[in-house]
Amino acid sequence: MEALPWLVVKYVDLDWQWVLRNAKVFDGQNRLGFVVDVAEDLAKGLGEVERKGELQEMKRMIEWSRLVREDTLCADSMGEKERKKLRQKRTGKARHWNLLTDMEAKGAR
Repeated sequence: MEALPWLVVKYVDLDWQWVLRNAKVFDGQNRLGFVVDVAEDLAKGLGEVERKGELQEMKRMIEWSRLVREDTLCADSMGEKERKKLRQKRTGKARHWNLLTDMEAKGAR
């Protein structure tokens, strides 16, 4: 899971329309939005200004379909104790995308 933002930065020829359409089919647009948001920080940290701009545009497209319900990034069976801990520990990006995760772009700044 932690490699996804890096993949988003490095593989510029993704079919974003297909990715977004399929994310919506499986209610994964918040997860996708979060990954793109973290990838944007990573691109900035790597000095990839053009890629950062492309990711900002993709993030704006995903924002239109952001879901209100809370979700996890990848651990659907997460217990309530860990959910509570992550609600307090999560980053602003995770909060914005309604995700329970402590993942961030470490070392990107």
